[in-house]
Amino acid sequence: MASNSLYSPAQWDWIAERYKDGYTMKKLGDFLEVQTNTVGVQLAKRGIKCGDRAKRFVGAPLIARKDEFNALWNKESLYES
Repeated sequence: MASNSLYSPAQWDWIAERYKDGYTMKKLGDFLEVQTNTVGVQLAKRGIKCGDRAKRFVGAPLIARKDEFNALWNKESLYES
């Protein structure tokens, strides 16, 4: 079954970890250029509830981690069933 996501499962897992680190869904959505609710749906698929993140976060902007995120992209994983 083909996925209709622009991002691989590994990339969404990476986003889930960043949410747990304290990045907001808004910041993650802006980084991915998707709506905040899209991020919320993907987090929910991974068992993460709104509020399951660190309350305070001081760290690098997501754009500084773009290469790390892009390295997780795997075209084949988008089409796995």
